Amino acid sequence: MKRLIASDYPIFTPVEGQTYLNNNGINYTCIEVLGQGKAIMRSESGWTCTCNGIRKLDNDTIEWDYSTGGKFAKTSTRTK
Repeated sequence: MKRLIASDYPIFTPVEGQTYLNNNGINYTCIEVLGQGKAIMRSESGWTCTCNGIRKLDNDTIEWDYSTGGKFAKTSTRTK
């Protein structure tokens, strides 16, 4: 089986609101497109980061070259 190497694939720009399966098996939703191949993505767990050099692989999953600003999304909790 051929090993998938993300840098072998062209840059891919996701669509805001769409969910994509990462090659690591985790779904990420595109929150905001920041440019070609660059977007803010959020995982099912709430982990949010800016992904740079996003690529779509032959197996229809995505990968990116590197991410920055990773953090868990704030959740709204109200206390009286």
